[in-house]
Amino acid sequence: MFLQDIAPSPSASGARRPAITELLHCSATRRLTVVAPHPDDETLAAGGLIFDLTRAGWHVSVVVVTNGAASHLDVRNLRTIRESECRKAVRTLGLTEPPTFLGFPDGETDANTVVIAAALREAVGTVDVIVGPRADDWHSDHRATAKALDIAFDASGPARLHYAVWGWEQLSVDQLNIGAGETFEASPAAVDAKKRALQHYESQTTEQYGRVILSDAMVQRHTSSTEVFWW
Repeated sequence: MFLQDIAPSPSASGARRPAITELLHCSATRRLTVVAPHPDDETLAAGGLIFDLTRAGWHVSVVVVTNGAASHLDVRNLRTIRESECRKAVRTLGLTEPPTFLGFPDGETDANTVVIAAALREAVGTVDVIVGPRADDWHSDHRATAKALDIAFDASGPARLHYAVWGWEQLSVDQLNIGAGETFEASPAAVDAKKRALQHYESQTTEQYGRVILSDAMVQRHTSSTEVFWW
């Protein structure tokens, strides 16, 4: 498989869109970056893909856009806590390279998309595939991250895969348009690693710092063997 075989759309490159599982069988090392609006989105949306592609020989990296500090406003060192959780999570998913944290203020990305785009362009560098949020994912930071990626990388750039996190909670079935997406079936080892990775996010999944952000139902939804992506 060559780069043109994983193009984002036939209209952009004249190439077909493959099944995502074909990415596991590329004949040479490839580079993929998962862009997460907050620490934990990389694991929720693409933890299985990260694990299985890494095991298949891909170079996978994670870039986190915001500092995640707005989930519990009364916790002073929440940024440090969430960055630590993210480092542990991606190690559990098999990455040796730590995440890149851009550190933009959580919840304030709408006004900074051009600046974020420039930071993403530098942080992502040269890769074959970028995995990021859908433009209609419910959270404002997710939508702004998608917009920044559109600014940073045009149709001639890396292939783009899109995911939903909060969209599964807030969008209707018609809005999600699941039929247009592709299901990635993660290996049993990847599912186990993803579950263990999410356990590191105690600030989001427990009452340790206040309210629970990621409900048990949401965690269960995102730790099945399937992950859905849209080209």
